[in-house]
Amino acid sequence: MNRFLDDYEKGLSENRYIYHELPSKTSFDNYTFDIGLSSHFLLMYTSLGLEFHIKALNEMLRICKEVRIFPITDLDGMKSKLANDVINYFEKNYIVKVVKTDYEFQKHSNEVLIVKNIL
Repeated sequence: MNRFLDDYEKGLSENRYIYHELPSKTSFDNYTFDIGLSSHFLLMYTSLGLEFHIKALNEMLRICKEVRIFPITDLDGMKSKLANDVINYFEKNYIVKVVKTDYEFQKHSNEVLIVKNIL
């Protein structure tokens, strides 16, 4: 987090941070990026609904070879009610796994969902 915050202003001036509102389609070509990260957004805001999260993740997977979602908890720090449905949806066509991390921003929020394109 500190590394990101330290880099943010410079990254903005160098156009490395680009504003975009998911799940709208981005202007990037397929597989432009090796890794995409959703930090404290996808799966956390369950009120946006399952369809929103699937569409947003589909767009990220279109432009990224791999997408990581951290954490996989809701705003109360509990495992997101959407997590299992998202995993079940994507595991049919992608490599999907949940990995425990050493990083724990919130109590019990130390798992990352990794979804990889099968290229």
